[in-house]
Amino acid sequence: MTKLSVMETFSKNIQQVLRNRGWTIQQLADRAQLDRSNLSKVIRGVEGCTLEKAVRIARALEVPLSVLTEDFSEILSAAS
Repeated sequence: MTKLSVMETFSKNIQQVLRNRGWTIQQLADRAQLDRSNLSKVIRGVEGCTLEKAVRIARALEVPLSVLTEDFSEILSAAS
């Protein structure tokens, strides 16, 4: 299995939390007080973000930053 980059992992994990919560990118943008267009690029993995922005995203999602930066794919695939 190929290890994902930090940016890929971060964007994938945000997408997963959004799906689990049933939130839209706009809802997250509003909660994090970030521009939706810029946030969309981060979530798609097209653009990176600062640590400050990453913390704002994690706080808005009400999860520790580590949840968004850890690659859980190996754990999840082993559980299937």
